[in-house]
Amino acid sequence: MKNNIDTFSAGEVNEFIMSVDSCILLGIEENRNDSSPYYAGKERTSINRLLDYRDNYIYWIFDFDLPFTNNVSERGLRGIK
Repeated sequence: MKNNIDTFSAGEVNEFIMSVDSCILLGIEENRNDSSPYYAGKERTSINRLLDYRDNYIYWIFDFDLPFTNNVSERGLRGIK
């Protein structure tokens, strides 16, 4: 919590969510208009994953205690491998 900030304002949260949604919609539109068939399927898969898990990806803006990477989980699993 740099600068003792533990929440974002409602306006900041809304602006961020609208920005994320705008980027996803732009990705959908660009994928739809892409003339190259090579990676269109993989792009579509990534976009669909963003749509399906959008709330999970942005939850850190509501809970500052949530780690933004999964490094702790990966380190915990190393012993099991």
